[in-house]
Amino acid sequence: MSEDVRKRLVGILKDLGRRVSDVLGSAVVTNEGMLMASNLPLDVADPRLVAAMAVAALGIGKRTVTELDQGVLQRVLITGNEGQTVVMSVGDAHLLTVLVRSDANLGLVFWEMSKAIEEIKKLLY
Repeated sequence: MSEDVRKRLVGILKDLGRRVSDVLGSAVVTNEGMLMASNLPLDVADPRLVAAMAVAALGIGKRTVTELDQGVLQRVLITGNEGQTVVMSVGDAHLLTVLVRSDANLGLVFWEMSKAIEEIKKLLY
């Protein structure tokens, strides 16, 4: 991946954070767990670890909806008492992971993530 593409991805992630104040950080990851770009806070775990956990969560989510015959996975939402993590697919080979406040307006987060995903798709596909 070129440095220009990485910078543009970081720009999309920063724009997402500006549009939704509940977003604490975000990352674009390959389905193999490689971190492509991030806008994560410095006090969060290693961004590479976040990438690996996001891929694992998405895999479990896909397996769950398949095994329970619930259609196509839309997103994985992990909720803790001090924050939430949302993981959504970006095409067939990438995903977007977003960390949000525990009291976030999830409807707005999901909507803005969908818009960011479209921008990422235009850049990567």
